Amino acid sequence: MLLAPFAALLSLQTPHAAPRIPVFVWKRGDTPSALQREFGGAVLMRNEPAEPWTREQLDTFVFNAPGRNDLHLEREDARYRERWTRWLESRDERWLVREPCLTDPATIERLERTLDQALVQRGTRADRGVSLGDEIGLTPGGAPEDVCLSSTCRAAWTKWWKAEFGTLAPALESVSTDATLRALHDGDTQPIGAWLARRRFHQEVLLELVARLARRVRAFDSRTPVGLLGLAGQSAFGGVAVERVLPQLDFIECYRVGNARELAFTTRRPEQSVWATAFCEARGPAASAHAVWDHWMRGGDGFVIWSEDELERAPEHARALLEAVRGVRQIDAEWSGYRPAPRGVAIVHRPRDVAAQWLRDALLDGSTWPKRFQSWQETHGTLESARKRWIDAAEEQAAMPGALPSSAISAATVARFPLLVLVQALVVDDVEIAALRSYVQAGGRLCIDGEFAWIDGTGRKHSEEQRQRWLTELAPVAPPEGFATLVEGVARRDATRAWWDARAVDRAPWLVSGAGAEHWTWSATWSERGDVVQGVLLPRVAATPWPDQVELAARSGWRLAWTRPERDEHGRIACEPGSPILLVLERNQR
Repeated sequence: MLLAPFAALLSLQTPHAAPRIPVFVWKRGDTPSALQREFGGAVLMRNEPAEPWTREQLDTFVFNAPGRNDLHLEREDARYRERWTRWLESRDERWLVREPCLTDPATIERLERTLDQALVQRGTRADRGVSLGDEIGLTPGGAPEDVCLSSTCRAAWTKWWKAEFGTLAPALESVSTDATLRALHDGDTQPIGAWLARRRFHQEVLLELVARLARRVRAFDSRTPVGLLGLAGQSAFGGVAVERVLPQLDFIECYRVGNARELAFTTRRPEQSVWATAFCEARGPAASAHAVWDHWMRGGDGFVIWSEDELERAPEHARALLEAVRGVRQIDAEWSGYRPAPRGVAIVHRPRDVAAQWLRDALLDGSTWPKRFQSWQETHGTLESARKRWIDAAEEQAAMPGALPSSAISAATVARFPLLVLVQALVVDDVEIAALRSYVQAGGRLCIDGEFAWIDGTGRKHSEEQRQRWLTELAPVAPPEGFATLVEGVARRDATRAWWDARAVDRAPWLVSGAGAEHWTWSATWSERGDVVQGVLLPRVAATPWPDQVELAARSGWRLAWTRPERDEHGRIACEPGSPILLVLERNQR
């Protein structure tokens, strides 16, 4: 894939001598291979000598520098399965001890010792840094389970509660999901307060451990980038709070699950990198290439390719991925400074609501709630499915939706996000109302989808009168009529267009029409540099048949200066499977 050069048009900088975007192949052997050379990098295991790769100037990073098993649990592991099954059958709290426990000094000492060994082996070489873990969390995949009841966790809980609330902590084992669900079934919400606090306590334990390991890396060598891989965001019971772990890190890799990716792109600092893992997609090579372009167009900075074995078994995927990587690197060099970021509309991120809505959903399960795995919840959960519906709907309107932590809302938010969407905002306190009030008074618009202000952080129900006072004050707009029941994709885009037209949400400064537009929805990202916009347009679903062609036109105030592929004499552009349409627009001179 060759891209027409147009650096002179934009007076851009000279392309980097080395690619800004690293690509790492999950390798098989202990020496560089042809595939690794083609992509330009490889993932190195802990304590593995890097000299064969550094000698060839390939990009590398160290995977799981503190080890894997302490921070990452496997559901398929025989020891874990036995402990979990025994607890499920007996509900005996003796089985509710995480192995290994994350507050156990022996676990922490082992992690630090393993990390130190990896750092000594690595030395001070100039690579892309070290990863502190992959798919880490309290439970495997964020699954629901009331761990951990170890003696060290009990002590840590008592200390944390005292510091947080200034009172004597309830016994950790008494703050159980079984007891909270029984109370909720009977109409009593009060136990939810302590249950939510327990969820927060376990997240704090994990975040502090990550921060501790990150500080240790930087104490060894302050120049070493530190990151985490395989993040899917915070669930009711596990996962990692993306927005809270980011301040400790230099790079992060998120799965396309929930709102993890939107949180990373919304809250990262300019110098922080967001990577993605690229797979041989089951839908075909075009879908594999699509995933590469999709990540880069949102502001992605790097890729991990899974894997050398997979690529050798599927050479057509290898070719598609390599072509996409080369195309990304070329346009990224020519578009020096291209940095799209979510703006216009954000779905408010509220972990307490995720946990509280999980409880309400789990009422249907009875005693089998531990089998409500996070993969099921992401697809079928009330909050999770509504959140995805909003992200999809915003993209269908050529917007760049973000995910904004509720703690970040203020009057200043309006400048970046004039529209905020609250989805199942169940747990509301006065401090959050104050932030929303300042946002609305500054000119921001709120949309509330689902229930609002069910309980406060202690579990106390809000009165209907209080809810109505807040709603009157905040004056939220309703979601588009029929929004929750509309079919996906094009039909929803067309049916809700008037609703979005009435909101002050930034959308791509171009219009797409023609058969390809009528039957497809598109992701659109763009970056403004003065009077010039660089934009990317990509079908949102990587499937076949691919749209054949589309017609493009600039919105009012702009003119199209360049596209790739080029437009024909009728203004139409042919669509290449797996590849985006690239645009440059210039502001009309008055």
